[in-house]
Amino acid sequence: MVNEETPEERLKKYKENLAKMAQSDDWHTIEEPSAPSIKLESESSPARPPKVLESPAKKELRESKVVKKRREALYSKLESKSGKSRIMLR
Repeated sequence: MVNEETPEERLKKYKENLAKMAQSDDWHTIEEPSAPSIKLESESSPARPPKVLESPAKKELRESKVVKKRREALYSKLESKSGKSRIMLR
């Protein structure tokens, strides 16, 4: 659909609409939705701390540090028993 009006005609209509809105006594207000009500826990229920959020990358890093620490402990034990037994490590 092609707009066949000239820019001058559109400007004239726009100004007329503005004048009508200025003369109008009706105020249009935007009503925002109210915030949802917060449910208060009863006094008898035990307070629970919030769940700890942990990123997968940090979890993986922490686990790798634990594995490394265990491996180092194993190596130190093997070094102390160097002459007693042979263990093949990958």
